[in-house]
Amino acid sequence: LEDILAVRCVRGQYVLHPLAAQPLVSVVVRTHARPQVLAHTLQCLRWQTYRHFEVVVVEDGPAWAEQTVRQRFPELNIHYFSTEMHVGRGRAGNIGIENSRRQRQMCIRDRTTIIPIIWRPVCAPCSGTMWI
Repeated sequence: LEDILAVRCVRGQYVLHPLAAQPLVSVVVRTHARPQVLAHTLQCLRWQTYRHFEVVVVEDGPAWAEQTVRQRFPELNIHYFSTEMHVGRGRAGNIGIENSRRQRQMCIRDRTTIIPIIWRPVCAPCSGTMWI
């Protein structure tokens, strides 16, 4: 992947900025007993050109997806939390925000497909949380 990105940067297709100049984005993902659906969203995050992000996965209930997250996506900076009991998606989202690093947050559902253009409004000079 790095070789492909380097070639595209030379051609002017991508402009990569040093990580220090980019805000850290916490991607908060709420899920409930759907490890395969969550895996699709994490796969989308795996292939992003914007790399200065962490993923906070909050499982609303027992830890159904933890094994999938740990085994299939070791290269992503993932923090996994399970509520053990169903608390609802609002509370699950709040747990994710509370456990993020908080420069910028993007809160998504486990069935969200992330496309590269989404990073522009999230990384623009502002503060707060973006819900998708």
